[in-house]
Amino acid sequence: MVSINKKERVDKSSFASHSSPKLSLVCMNSSTSSQNPESSQASAPNRVVKILVNVVSLLLIAFGVWLLVDRFVIQPRNNSTVPAPVVQEIPEPPRAEEVALRSLQIDQAGIELTRRLRQNGFDMGFIWSGFIQDLGFNLPVDVTPQYRETTSEEEYAQLDLPVPLEELIPAPENPELRNRLVFDDYEEVDAPIIYASFEDIFLADEEGQLRFDEYVNNDPVDSPVQVKLREGVVHLPFTPSPGEQGNAYIIGHSSNYSSVQSDFNYIFAPLINEVNVGEDFVIYDNLGRELTFEVIDTRVVREEDVATAYVKYEDKRTVTLQGSILEQTPEGILPTKRYLVIGELVVPEQPAPVPEEVLDLTLPEAETSDFPEEALQ
Repeated sequence: MVSINKKERVDKSSFASHSSPKLSLVCMNSSTSSQNPESSQASAPNRVVKILVNVVSLLLIAFGVWLLVDRFVIQPRNNSTVPAPVVQEIPEPPRAEEVALRSLQIDQAGIELTRRLRQNGFDMGFIWSGFIQDLGFNLPVDVTPQYRETTSEEEYAQLDLPVPLEELIPAPENPELRNRLVFDDYEEVDAPIIYASFEDIFLADEEGQLRFDEYVNNDPVDSPVQVKLREGVVHLPFTPSPGEQGNAYIIGHSSNYSSVQSDFNYIFAPLINEVNVGEDFVIYDNLGRELTFEVIDTRVVREEDVATAYVKYEDKRTVTLQGSILEQTPEGILPTKRYLVIGELVVPEQPAPVPEEVLDLTLPEAETSDFPEEALQ
């Protein structure tokens, strides 16, 4: 009996000394938990709060990155399914005879407007006031009368006014197209021409007079000019009408922010670094004239140097088309350069004057006939 009892004691001692480590750990944890019940209950909610904070932080970071990408990284996107915006409504053009009458008069308002623009560094050609009013815009200067009869050819010559386009290419009676740009060599380049007003670019003073040295907010998305660019390509108001003497300036998008929906976000994209000297494009002006321009130059300028393109080319009648070139920058892909296409108006050849001797239709005197008068009756 004694020996049996001793063996049992040994077996129990061996079991205790070789018990599982997991069991010991559980026992230890149980012991610890039983000693700190409040700490155990508080740890679970803290972990949940930390997880929620981390999730919210990640969501906020992701949203911020998306906003930055959408705002500053320009990523081309096909918006062909977006309905076309409502095109700018322009009043019906004046009758052809009214336009012809203007060309024989002195444009007082145009003289004053052109003078003020030149004083502020915009010397791109003569701005005919009739063109501005035909578009339904207000004149930024108050000069009356708008037109007056010239007193003599000498007075008109002293004003050094250019020859109106009407004298070179008369306006058609029933035009088929108006206010449109077509570049046949690049089929995608076919867009309405939208005209910006002076109020779209320049600020007015306290008396309501426009100042040509202070500008409206040039927001890259929502400025007045950018809004009009959603409807087509835009003609800048401080430049002549296309075809008039000077340098008419037309801008268009070759890329845009993905948040801006328009069928014309990439209208000039096919032109970038592709246009060759000698190619032609056509502009149908506000009066429906079909004006052909031959490319005489292309160039690239930095964004900050674009004002160097606001020039006129001697006595030429030119149009400059401006698109943007994208570049990788530390801030993302941005339009850091401008691509310019300069075209000169192709004036139809006038018929050569007929020599005076050809115009002399006087019949020579009839020679005396030997026939009797009865035979001639």
